[in-house]
Amino acid sequence: MEGQNMSYKRKSLQELNLNDDFLFGKVMNDISIVHEFLEYLLNMEIKEIEMVNTQEVISPQYGSRGVRLDVYVKDVYNNKYNIEIQNTDRGNIPTRMRFYQSAMDVQSLDKSEDYSNLGNDYIIFICPFDLFHKGYSRYDFEYICELNSLNLKLNDGIHKIVLNANGENKNVDKNISDFLNYLCSSNQETANNSCDFVQKIHRKVLEIKSNKELEVEFLSVQEKFYENFKDGKKEGREEGHDEFYKIMKYLKSGKSEEEILKIMGDDCKSVIEKAKTLL
Repeated sequence: MEGQNMSYKRKSLQELNLNDDFLFGKVMNDISIVHEFLEYLLNMEIKEIEMVNTQEVISPQYGSRGVRLDVYVKDVYNNKYNIEIQNTDRGNIPTRMRFYQSAMDVQSLDKSEDYSNLGNDYIIFICPFDLFHKGYSRYDFEYICELNSLNLKLNDGIHKIVLNANGENKNVDKNISDFLNYLCSSNQETANNSCDFVQKIHRKVLEIKSNKELEVEFLSVQEKFYENFKDGKKEGREEGHDEFYKIMKYLKSGKSEEEILKIMGDDCKSVIEKAKTLL
């Protein structure tokens, strides 16, 4: 959480795990890895995909808010796939998924085209935490009728998936389970105990980490991030101060820690603990 005791530890390229945005983006530049990941995750054959772009910026219309996608690919049937790595819960993942999906649709359909040409959309968020606190490795969402007895799906082609790298209930196949284990522990030992798919990813990781040009690029990215961090530190302290007293107010009103986390987000846990000691 941004707030009082903020610090920023610089890392080397060699220290990164796959859940780091820089390393994840470079690995997912390999279209064959993206292709295999999608086929294992969705349990279906995908004939052919092409990279629209990694870190692609989509602006639905001039002057509107744009969105930068980590990985964005489409297949020959105009089905679109967006893969995001998300390391913190800022309380907006569901609405971000909604915005990303709508932006992809607007960008992909010409004004003269029929809506039936949209194809299916797959929005996939990979997290090293359990967004829904239910213990599962995978959560799938589609639109269904609220009259549950009908078992009626809207069938609008929209599929949203949230993966949890720390899931206790491994409701995924071995390839995806091994991938999630490797995500935050991207080392040789983990790779050795993993499936062929993860070993392929690990070879790519080693290739990236031994690339001197990419090391220089990463150092440049780190420097820019650090400068932005320093510029935002004062603002972050002020925001942290406001959040701290907001949490104090909630605790004094009798709200439980679980209720406060739902309102403020999971990254407030340490602040709640500190606030409790002052009551």
